[in-house]
Amino acid sequence: MLKSSGFGIALFINIIIIALWHFLSYLFSAHLPGKYLHDDRPPFRIKDFENRGDFYVENFSADKWYRSLPGHPLRSEVSAAELRKKNLAQLRAVLISTCRIELWSILNCLYFICSWSLNAAYLAFILSAIVIISNFPYIICARYSRCLILNEIVNKRKELAEKAKTADNDTGFMNLYFNLN
Repeated sequence: MLKSSGFGIALFINIIIIALWHFLSYLFSAHLPGKYLHDDRPPFRIKDFENRGDFYVENFSADKWYRSLPGHPLRSEVSAAELRKKNLAQLRAVLISTCRIELWSILNCLYFICSWSLNAAYLAFILSAIVIISNFPYIICARYSRCLILNEIVNKRKELAEKAKTADNDTGFMNLYFNLN
């Protein structure tokens, strides 16, 4: 379609298509029911090599990226201090929002299919590279944020298990004490 058009017209039409593609992918990811956004199913499952987020810190400096990305929705919510304040239900909600952000960025990257089918090879390569490179930091930050959130969920569960164990020990001791007297 755009292969025979001039560079200026093809670029203009592609910018409109990219904006529309991003808007539609946002709508899809924002309105997708939460039952499809589980951190234990692909593509959101944490892989073994991610190792509690260390992979992203060592290879991509993701701990610095997500603080400086413009418009990153999780900038204020995913910090060690903020995560400690949240209960398990709130942490699950933030975890689902990281899955939505990652899904949105992955869908944005799929624009390359449209680009390669509509454009000449040089323009398709340039536009695909720009879209993928601009969405890559958001994918990395969403993965890193998910690792931080899952670490905090594990810590909260351990904390609750210790409290329950302590409460059981206290109740067992109190029952023993009151039954003896």
